[in-house]
Amino acid sequence: MKCLYCNDDFQGVIKELNRGKKEGNNKGKFCSRKCARTYNNYKVSYEEIKYNLTDIEIAWIAGLLEGEGSFLLPPPSNPSQVSIGIQMTDKDILERLQNYIGGSISKAKKQKEHHKQSYALRIWGRKAEAIMELVYPYMGARRKERINECLEFPKKRREWCG
Repeated sequence: MKCLYCNDDFQGVIKELNRGKKEGNNKGKFCSRKCARTYNNYKVSYEEIKYNLTDIEIAWIAGLLEGEGSFLLPPPSNPSQVSIGIQMTDKDILERLQNYIGGSISKAKKQKEHHKQSYALRIWGRKAEAIMELVYPYMGARRKERINECLEFPKKRREWCG
């Protein structure tokens, strides 16, 4: 069998995938719990995101990410998930962005006591890849180069790991 997320071959069913869920939800579809969780949380396409947004909203998102966002390569602990991160003190702006593209907002650690509280929004996996594709035409040359690195990395990893 092939895993729906990473496309690796595997045999058998991992019992822990069905713990606490109706029998058969993920049975035989994924090689690991990590792949099942990632697939279910981040299965989204470019078309699904674009369908729900106007051109003005996409341009606003692109402008915010161009100025404040980071397009991140995956960490060694989870080498198949690129991400988008943005951190700022304006929580209302992050909540508006979250309404458009999802993700999770968390409080960031204060660097110094007299600094204002800042918040971070993070988006991982295929959803991040779809958003990168969506905002790509609006980005400057440096950001386009970084997005290209991020979008190529999972493909290269699959080639390296066979």
